[in-house]
Amino acid sequence: MLLAFTPEQRAKIHNAVAGERMAELRFMLAKNNTVGIRIALQGVSDNFEAASEDVADAKLTGLNIDQLAKTINDSIKEKQKVLSVLGEQATGEIRVRVLASLEVLREVKMKVEKNLPADLLVNETIDDLNLQIGDNIASASLSATEINQAVNVLFELSTQSAGKEASSQAARIKILISEFQKASISLQKEIPVTVKSAKK
Repeated sequence: MLLAFTPEQRAKIHNAVAGERMAELRFMLAKNNTVGIRIALQGVSDNFEAASEDVADAKLTGLNIDQLAKTINDSIKEKQKVLSVLGEQATGEIRVRVLASLEVLREVKMKVEKNLPADLLVNETIDDLNLQIGDNIASASLSATEINQAVNVLFELSTQSAGKEASSQAARIKILISEFQKASISLQKEIPVTVKSAKK
């Protein structure tokens, strides 16, 4: 990163590092290393967030960034597909964290998409809606125990993100918490959902 002097170069590096974190995620899943899985998922999210900011910065330089935006967008989409499958197969905390990561990638992808040519943007918007429908079905099928776990993980994530884009992160996490709580309404008789207060 020290040798990346332009936003375009930084975006490409962040994209590559996100791919490396994804490879690490597969390795940690094979070892059933929960801490490693957590770190790898965070690395995927963080690097794509950074890449989206780099794309926006590159646009401000006046360069044509159509190809750069497409490359980053396609890479995010590829990771979303892998994580969606993992979210369907995983259970407990891992599943919750995967769903949280998917939410981050969805928002990051929308930022990158703004820099795509109009024809590609239409197609991507349709793809995003289809993926979101699938993810919402997966979220709705969480057990009540997993709902409780989801809310706790999300508050933990909101605490961790206090130093960077706190208001944006907090707003996104509140929306996701609300979605998890709505999904749990029919399951509340089984195990009541309790929401922890966010740490200041």
